[in-house]
Formats: sequence, C-alpha cells, structure tokens
Amino acid sequence: MSFGYDAKYTDPTNPTGPMISKRIGFDDTGKNSVRATIGLGLDLLILKVNADYSLASQPVATVGVGFGW
Repeated sequence: MSFGYDAKYTDPTNPTGPMISKRIGFDDTGKNSVRATIGLGLDLLILKVNADYSLASQPVATVGVGFGW
C-alpha cells in the first residue's frame, strides 16, 4: 500500500510567517499472502447469534449477539 498527500500549513510558532509545503506519505508491505474466513449465524426466534474466524498472519475471532424479528 502506498499513501501520500501534499500538506500546506503555517509554523505554529510563527503564525504570520510563510506557508510551508511538504509531501507526507508512506509505503507499507503486508505480511498476508492468503486470508480465509469462516463464519456461522444462528436465528433463534428473536435472538440472533453470529461468529466468525479469520486465518491470517494475525488471526481474528468475532462473536455477535442481536435481537430482532
């Protein structure tokens, strides 16, 4: 991923001074080459329950509960 933008600002210690222009940005390379997600949802009358698990370099598990009809 690459991200960048041009910033224009004044020096806070000299607010009446000239505008400063600066390019701000960064490049980043992710560690993931493959990501897989598996999930499950249950509808129990008015109670809704869901869960999922993602396999990646940093695995993530989520669980949710809701009410509805």
